[in-house]
Amino acid sequence: MLGFRVWESAQSKMLSDEMLQPFFLDSNGIVCGQCLEPGSGTVAIFPLSGSTYIPMQSTGQLDINGKMIYEGDFIHVPDDILLYVRSVKDFYIKMCRLGNPTGFEIIGNKYSNPELLEKIK
Repeated sequence: MLGFRVWESAQSKMLSDEMLQPFFLDSNGIVCGQCLEPGSGTVAIFPLSGSTYIPMQSTGQLDINGKMIYEGDFIHVPDDILLYVRSVKDFYIKMCRLGNPTGFEIIGNKYSNPELLEKIK
């Protein structure tokens, strides 16, 4: 199933798919999202422009732990290969080139684990 998550850079936190409501265009044609604030049930509306909110699409694939893989994730593939998922298209191209491996696992993302970018060849 395809979905989205959003990195909220001002507070350095990930807004999960479960917290996000559908995206929409506001009256000025700006793509906006809605977020259900945990605990309070309050809905916050925010524009998905600039660098404060960064949306990432899911690949529709789960890792070995049942976690959805998104753009921006680092995944460990058998044979000690570390992949960075730049986009959904990038993910599927890399998986095909590796012969559609199984047993891959998410080990982080570029916002929470930026040091992993240095390990990508």
